[in-house]
Amino acid sequence: MSEEITVGLTDGREITVDELTVLDRDNGSWIRCVRSEPSRRMEFDETTTYYHLGRDVDYVVADGTDDHEVDDVVDRRPNLAAVPTDAARR
Repeated sequence: MSEEITVGLTDGREITVDELTVLDRDNGSWIRCVRSEPSRRMEFDETTTYYHLGRDVDYVVADGTDDHEVDDVVDRRPNLAAVPTDAARR
């Protein structure tokens, strides 16, 4: 069974995603959100969207637990030190 994750955005929207990954970049921390619904722009089986943590995200809720502040999400990000820098950037 997969974990349900809800992301509250600063524009008032709330989206449910299947997978959330925190990415640390030169211009701040971002999250990659993957939903298992077909992409409207491309013919992919899933939709991937990126949000800037400091600008776009208010909170994250995982499996109905209490809201997590954006700082909590950043503190729990995986260690990306082993990822080659050039491969991680687009």
